[in-house]
Amino acid sequence: MVALIGPPPADFVQRSETTEQCFDRNGAWIALEDAVVPPISQEKLEWRLSGNEKESFLYFLRSMLTWLPEERRTARQLLEDPWLL
Repeated sequence: MVALIGPPPADFVQRSETTEQCFDRNGAWIALEDAVVPPISQEKLEWRLSGNEKESFLYFLRSMLTWLPEERRTARQLLEDPWLL
């Protein structure tokens, strides 16, 4: 998740009960000290699409992959996304 959507926001880290197992107070990943977060992005993952189709897909993807649950779109909202229709 960190590789795809970046580090978690501070308020996410602070309010989670188990976050200290994975992140420090600043949101830095500490779960596996020797593990490297690969330099990947959502844009690099989807190389077959281009233009508006790619932008629509990335918007759809980002609306699902967010740290804060209150910012995520619901399943119904996702099913009604123009990219799927």
